[in-house]
Amino acid sequence: MSEGAGATGTAITTAASQSQPQTKKQRQNAQRREALKDAKREREAQQKAAFVTHKREVEGARTVEQAPASKRTGSRFDSLG
Repeated sequence: MSEGAGATGTAITTAASQSQPQTKKQRQNAQRREALKDAKREREAQQKAAFVTHKREVEGARTVEQAPASKRTGSRFDSLG
């Protein structure tokens, strides 16, 4: 039973601290965290775009490599028939 009371007490403490105005340092830290989150989202978006481009290039190269191999295999069987 004490575990439930502890969890509730923590929620009340957090809610109470949010109702008080933030100090200048807390506002600066919050802005810094948001800026870091934005930078991380932007970096992840760029990485994803680069990965998609790379994946398309690899698939295109694989397709080009496989196309002549299948033609050679086909011509070998055509000459047997």
